[in-house]
Amino acid sequence: MNKLDQIAYRCDTVAEHEIKKKELQLIYDLPPDGWSEDEVWAAGTVAGKSGVCKNKAMLSFNYSGNTEIEVITYLEGPSFHDLYISKLSHYGIHCETNHDFSDLFQQLSECGRLAQQVHTLSHTNPYLLERGRKYEYAIFDTTEINGSFTKIIRRIEGS
Repeated sequence: MNKLDQIAYRCDTVAEHEIKKKELQLIYDLPPDGWSEDEVWAAGTVAGKSGVCKNKAMLSFNYSGNTEIEVITYLEGPSFHDLYISKLSHYGIHCETNHDFSDLFQQLSECGRLAQQVHTLSHTNPYLLERGRKYEYAIFDTTEINGSFTKIIRRIEGS
């Protein structure tokens, strides 16, 4: 069963990224040392852009509460953040590891247009590097339904 398990916040600069983490610690009562950091390159499609797009993002994750909190700042390349202005990036749904998410993809495509679909190319987080983990994710514009974008996330182990 897939369920919403992530709330992600958008930042436009590295400085804003660090401030946002501190603000979220206060709002959600998160420990300051509870953040996992990652810098990731990904490649795939972005709505409104032709061909394969590559982007680089700075990611911070905090798993201390009941819901994963993410702070995301795109550093290079096009992304779905170029399509709208909001401090809420997306709601996320993680699928089972190595699980085909085509059924959920089809369901969400009926709710909103595909805004971005990528596979990660590289990570800097030691946990991900040790496991050889990469990700595939698809982000749909579901703002008319839930006020934000919805991201489905598939973990790919041993890649």
